[in-house]
Amino acid sequence: MEPAKAVQEYKSKIVELEAKNDEYAKVVGQLTVEKDWAVGKLKSLDLSNKKAIIDKSEHKTISILKQCILD
Repeated sequence: MEPAKAVQEYKSKIVELEAKNDEYAKVVGQLTVEKDWAVGKLKSLDLSNKKAIIDKSEHKTISILKQCILD
């Protein structure tokens, strides 16, 4: 393999990975905004309503402990 060709392939891969990284950063940013909004809404609930939204059947996706922390 020619060194110049290898370098070009690595540069192409770097550009591709940087684009994916930018895309992921946008998604993470959006999810962070949405989470902060939801947490703000949850904080305004009283304890009985907070307890009511804990979903014991969802513990495999979000643990009960994590659900309580988010409340």
